[in-house]
Amino acid sequence: MQLLLLLFIYLFTVQLWLLWWNGMGQHKISFDWKSDDDDGLLHSSKFINGSSSTLWTRVERWRWSMALFFGACCLYASRMALPLTINSVSAEVGWDKSQSGTVMASFFLGYVLLQVIGGVIADRYGGDKVAIIAAYLWSVCTFLTHPMLSINWSSPQNAMYLMIFQRVCFGAFQSVHFPAVTSLITSKTLSKDRNLTNTLAHVGAHFGNLLQGLFGSFILLYAGWHTVFYVVSIISFLGAYIVHNCLVNSPITRSASSPSNGPTLNDELTKKSDLLLINSNDASSNPSIPWRKIFSLPPVWALIIAHFCESYCYYILFFWLPTFFQENFPQERGWLYNVAPWIFSIPVSTATGYLADRYIARGVSVTRVRKILCVISYGGSAIVLFALSRCRSFTGSIILVAMFMMCNCVNHSCSGANAQDLSPRHSGTIFGIINTAGCIPGFFGVSATGYLLSRYGQWSIIWCSTALVSLIGGVIFVIFGTGKKII
Repeated sequence: MQLLLLLFIYLFTVQLWLLWWNGMGQHKISFDWKSDDDDGLLHSSKFINGSSSTLWTRVERWRWSMALFFGACCLYASRMALPLTINSVSAEVGWDKSQSGTVMASFFLGYVLLQVIGGVIADRYGGDKVAIIAAYLWSVCTFLTHPMLSINWSSPQNAMYLMIFQRVCFGAFQSVHFPAVTSLITSKTLSKDRNLTNTLAHVGAHFGNLLQGLFGSFILLYAGWHTVFYVVSIISFLGAYIVHNCLVNSPITRSASSPSNGPTLNDELTKKSDLLLINSNDASSNPSIPWRKIFSLPPVWALIIAHFCESYCYYILFFWLPTFFQENFPQERGWLYNVAPWIFSIPVSTATGYLADRYIARGVSVTRVRKILCVISYGGSAIVLFALSRCRSFTGSIILVAMFMMCNCVNHSCSGANAQDLSPRHSGTIFGIINTAGCIPGFFGVSATGYLLSRYGQWSIIWCSTALVSLIGGVIFVIFGTGKKII
């Protein structure tokens, strides 16, 4: 455990050093002009990778929304494969709870590594390309899980070290997905269309958990834990290939990106009555990412802390929920508690994104929308978790966990979309920063939960502390957060 802690700190330090090196001038993002309009767009006549920037048409926006939904679905289905099968894997390999928790937490050693760097690369070269390449890599990594564990190891400890290495690689490849998606959506949509698209790009995670919980439970029961990894990896790889060829590299998409096709960002902005005058000197400027300004603003830190707290709550339930039900209700069917909590998350999250778009389009301030949703998400999660710590029935626990997931998914249109509000120009970078912060509780929280359960065996301690963390995150965002463009 001490070795993992040192490795986590080392990887985090390496990433900070690389970011500092980037900020000293190694990475530049060019923009032909800029303004401070309320839509918070990437104000450039060229797209980040050098091609002409065009907004998605209505049809393109829905196609990409479905593709991003499917991508998040596969991303989380593959991520959930180990928590779903951890008891079977541990029984076969010979791990105790502490070792199982360490293996699951090691995912975040890799997940912390490329968050910000992935966002920077996506801002420059395009989030679609970055996300697709990463999808190929983590699909292959998932496929190799069983072959690596099938080796005849001399001790469970050696097998644990190998799985830690595999999970670090897996986490690193998955870490660039959401920063890349955030950068892509910001560059291709107006703010009034962004919440629903962003929600669909994230709510696929809940659908992936639902499918993995349903079909993965049956596959685990009838075909063994190794088949779970094979199935989800093959589907993910094929899905990435289809999106790559049908959307990213399709002739239609390439022609739509040419200067003569599709509405450009400039076309949309010139329709606004409050378009600011453009300074001709800005056209030749080549500004670097303002790291010092980003980390000096209270709203950015409010977003970082809120995402830290939300990630803590989510990852505790994501990784330990199957174990909670198996220990407290061993007679219940696994597919029921692996599926039921996720069923209502998808319609609630989608409806929240749709309503947020509607209210913003009607003139309600983005800040007010974000903070109202914050109270619902963080406050509701805290109340539900406190209630779960005192619940002793299976049906009540299922209902409370489902309510937590619904409250949690409201966050997709709250702090989950706030990076696009604060800095449309550097949204991928900022999302990488907050997701890096989210990795910290993922590693320490998940591993500490395994230690506490091994030592005390009390789930009420876990749920009460998690509820307190959610409450703290919500209060800080309500006080210091904003939906205005500040960078």
